[in-house]
Amino acid sequence: MKKAKYWIIAGVVGLTGATALWVYGQYKKLLKNVTGFKSMKLDVLTLDRIKMKVVVTYENKMDIDVNLTDQKYDIYLDDQYATTLTNKELTTLKSNAISEIPLDLDFNPSDVFKRLKIGPAKLLTDYKNIRVKIVMKLKVKLLFFSIPVNYTYQDKLKAFIG
Repeated sequence: MKKAKYWIIAGVVGLTGATALWVYGQYKKLLKNVTGFKSMKLDVLTLDRIKMKVVVTYENKMDIDVNLTDQKYDIYLDDQYATTLTNKELTTLKSNAISEIPLDLDFNPSDVFKRLKIGPAKLLTDYKNIRVKIVMKLKVKLLFFSIPVNYTYQDKLKAFIG
């Protein structure tokens, strides 16, 4: 009876360890995935409001679907904080596929330019050289686990404009 109990405990420990190792491997794949920019549609453009729909792509190289349960995106222009986007809607990233993540951007440009050292003229004339950094703070649900994932995407502003 003692041997059977020993083997049951060893089996449970081994199965738990193997599951933890597999989950860790999937997590590492999550961090190696490729993010890109797909499109931007301008809805409102005034002196005190810019509203647009931004669509980014995400290549999920994991073997399972991933659910984004909470998303926060801090936007920086030339390393200066500009604004934050949030998306609380559930977004599913299909396994081994490229998925689209739609984001709503709605902000007051005068408030942003007060924070930035970049003026509107430079934004329009020097957009090829302005660096955009997006710091993503995501809450990801993998199987039974909810984990925070931080990821930074950087490119020039011209890549977003086309």
